[in-house]
Amino acid sequence: FAFGRYLNDFVSPAVVSGLRFSLAAVCLSPFLKDIEKELIRPAVVCSLFVAMGYIGQSVSLETISAGKSGFICSLAVITCPLLEAFFDGRKIGAPLMAAIALSIAGVGALELGDVEQPGIGDLWAMGQPIGFGAAFWKTNAMMRKFPTQ
Repeated sequence: FAFGRYLNDFVSPAVVSGLRFSLAAVCLSPFLKDIEKELIRPAVVCSLFVAMGYIGQSVSLETISAGKSGFICSLAVITCPLLEAFFDGRKIGAPLMAAIALSIAGVGALELGDVEQPGIGDLWAMGQPIGFGAAFWKTNAMMRKFPTQ
């Protein structure tokens, strides 16, 4: 987060994200020849969720601190179980509900305890837990369906 914030002082978030994804594409491209064809579509969907998280991170770091952006990103831990409950029919028990409540309360305390009012950077930062959490959930489903990949 701190390095991302530092980079945003010199280049736009679009450039930072573009460089990140280009480097990843170059490094991972040799493995494309071994991928099962049925895995391509869900992998592209997953990558769009990851892109959403990184774009939200880059744009949010223009207006909020790295610590605040990182803390908001930590809400990704509640996105996965909520998606599993909503789409996969997983039951949410009392321990998980307590963890979700504590996570939301922590982020609320950070946001409400700050001197400044939540702004557009906080809204962009919410793209992180949604995007990254959905990507984690989608990756878990892909791993179950394609265990050899």
